[in-house]
Amino acid sequence: MPPNTIPISLPTTRGSDAVDFLEAHGYMARKPAIRSSAYEEARNCEFSFYLKERLGIQPLTKLNEPLLFGSWFHTGMECLLLGYDDIATKTLVTSRTLESSLELKEACRSIPNGLLDGAIAGVNRIRDRALICQQEAWATQPLPPQYDVIDAEPLLTLEGASLKMRIKSPIVVRLDGLLYNKDTNTIWILDVKTTKGSTAARIETCPFEFQTWLYRLVVVSLMRSGALFEAYPRIPKNALFGGMMHYVARRPEIRVKQTDLKKGEAYAEAQYQLRVRNWYRGEGEFLHHKSDFASNPPVLVSMVSWPASHHPLDDAEFYFKLTYIDDLCVKPAVPEFFPRASSYIRSFSNFDRDFRTGLSVYAPFYADNSIPLWPQIIQRGFRIKWRDLPKP
Repeated sequence: MPPNTIPISLPTTRGSDAVDFLEAHGYMARKPAIRSSAYEEARNCEFSFYLKERLGIQPLTKLNEPLLFGSWFHTGMECLLLGYDDIATKTLVTSRTLESSLELKEACRSIPNGLLDGAIAGVNRIRDRALICQQEAWATQPLPPQYDVIDAEPLLTLEGASLKMRIKSPIVVRLDGLLYNKDTNTIWILDVKTTKGSTAARIETCPFEFQTWLYRLVVVSLMRSGALFEAYPRIPKNALFGGMMHYVARRPEIRVKQTDLKKGEAYAEAQYQLRVRNWYRGEGEFLHHKSDFASNPPVLVSMVSWPASHHPLDDAEFYFKLTYIDDLCVKPAVPEFFPRASSYIRSFSNFDRDFRTGLSVYAPFYADNSIPLWPQIIQRGFRIKWRDLPKP
């Protein structure tokens, strides 16, 4: 005879019976690390933070052009900062393209192959445009010569308990770059951003963003403990923290011309790159942008620094934000403890938008009495995916 099993009761509240139901279906909450995106996510909607960070519920794929463009722009920057040659760059791009295609196939396994091939081709076109834009943006505004690249895309971990004001959660950051200014013997954080709008407007908020302060906290703390110098012996041990370099590039609204495609893909790509180059420089058909670019350049670099004696945790606003996120990371993972913000699932700034409904793809999780349906909702369009785990 099969063993007797106790049937799983359907939850009637968003409290402890909901937790029991989810755990019985294998959805075990975790205590995540604090990350740079956590504050904005939580302030927009704590329930969204619970779904994504505590339960690890992520959409099968994100077909969002700005996000895809930014991701591939960062890949191009990574290859450049690490000094990759054409072969190494092509190898990395090919590997990530394959990973993206497999992810898309898994997400769209129920649609016809023809439509799937079209979606993959569309994603690859965004990739190609982003890599070209990154090359031309960098040619317009390269890294100043006094800066050496120490590393690109480093994943750094700081134990919160090691701080003078104890934080219960570990802190994990992935920097775009770690730089050394050999003229001033200082260490700088490189943060790369892309934007559709004004670079000047985008860079205006950088100095007080949570990401800026969290990156600074991690690097300064690892310098003070000596861990950063052990990880990167080429940095002089008497180097000081310099600050943060924000590199903001506009995303040109340029598409490949159909008339160029008729002459072949190679010709069309070459013409597209020429047009992007002229756009960033305000030349050729984009000469009329030249005067506008004088006050609002297509690539803008901003340097933010602080007094050497000022520790990030001395700032009351940042400390409030950090402890707020820390509490959300460690408190009991009960749905009713994380309030739902109805306005968030309608927000046009929400990158998880389902363009068929106009709402967030997470909208079904928000409905009252929806928790018994969560296993089916997850199976239809989501997966459990945890972000980079802290280094041991």
